[in-house]
Amino acid sequence: MMTPGHAGDWVVVHTAPNLPLAEMIRDFLAAEGVAAEVRPRGLSPYIGVDSVDIVVRADQEEAAREAVSAFLAGAPNELEEDEPG
Repeated sequence: MMTPGHAGDWVVVHTAPNLPLAEMIRDFLAAEGVAAEVRPRGLSPYIGVDSVDIVVRADQEEAAREAVSAFLAGAPNELEEDEPG
């Protein structure tokens, strides 16, 4: 059994509302030197993938979170999930 934070553990750093955005974030992380994977959370019969977790190795979590924040700060509004207001 691995201990939390072990380099082999994977942690969720962001949940994207759709697969295209998740893949863009994954590619951005790769360009920043952070290995990431996308993992669909569930399937909707109407829209396909419901939401997608972006996961990274625990030892890259801090760098990944900073990169995701930077990516989302510059992402066009139509890519981000609408917030109920």
